Amino acid sequence: QCNVSAFASAATTTITQNSTWQILRFNGTRWDNNSDYNTSNSRFTAPVTGKYLFGINLQLEAVNGIIWTYIVPVPNGIHNGIYGNNMADFTPPNGTYFNHAATWMLNVSAGDYVELKTIGSGGNFNLKGGTESSYYIALMA
Repeated sequence: QCNVSAFASAATTTITQNSTWQILRFNGTRWDNNSDYNTSNSRFTAPVTGKYLFGINLQLEAVNGIIWTYIVPVPNGIHNGIYGNNMADFTPPNGTYFNHAATWMLNVSAGDYVELKTIGSGGNFNLKGGTESSYYIALMA
């Protein structure tokens, strides 16, 4: 049995890559099967211990040249590179669109929280909103 929910950003958001961790905000619901995801703070809190699948399909627009970017699910505020999906050394020309998709399988305990975060350097990008970018969360049984 698999319980999947999907979320989107209600509007396009500009992410400034300034070498600090930032939460990727998904404040709109595409469909929600009691996922325990809070659209106000973009935080998922696990209702039960188990294996969870986190996935993204992002439409990004380069605004300024990006030197490097990481997108990482961060459990309990602990930044751990083993969870990372890396777009290192990716420098798209300004004004271009690119798609980035990734999945992560994490063991999460009941009450743990997970935030999808990014860190990067060298510019900024727009996370496209509406139906163009999605964040998926599934409890795998």
